[in-house]
Amino acid sequence: MRQIKFRGKRIDNAEWVYGQYFSFKNSNDNENWIEHYIRNSQDEDIEVDEDTIGQYIGLKDKNRKEIYEGDLFNYGQYLKCEVHYRIGAYWFKNELFGLIGVIAKVYPESLEIIGNIHDNKEKL
Repeated sequence: MRQIKFRGKRIDNAEWVYGQYFSFKNSNDNENWIEHYIRNSQDEDIEVDEDTIGQYIGLKDKNRKEIYEGDLFNYGQYLKCEVHYRIGAYWFKNELFGLIGVIAKVYPESLEIIGNIHDNKEKL
């Protein structure tokens, strides 16, 4: 069975946190907002930036590093691609060509993570 796990960047110091994701609606008299948390392996609930949350896709790259939504890869010799969830599958997405191919159809063990869209925007 595939492990359901997420990562996100902490609100307080922008470090990555890994674990179970949850959110809840908060409100006061004037406004409503949603807070996003990841519960780490020490059972601490850590607030994370919603824009950085990505799910573990259940596969590892050639260095046995877990692959998450938002990770970056070289696809072929020239294209840099992002891991993107769409239409019930994880895809390679390129800014120029859009969705290129389903990751499970490419051998993930032949891929190497080169960064992610949150820490390495210059690599896109």
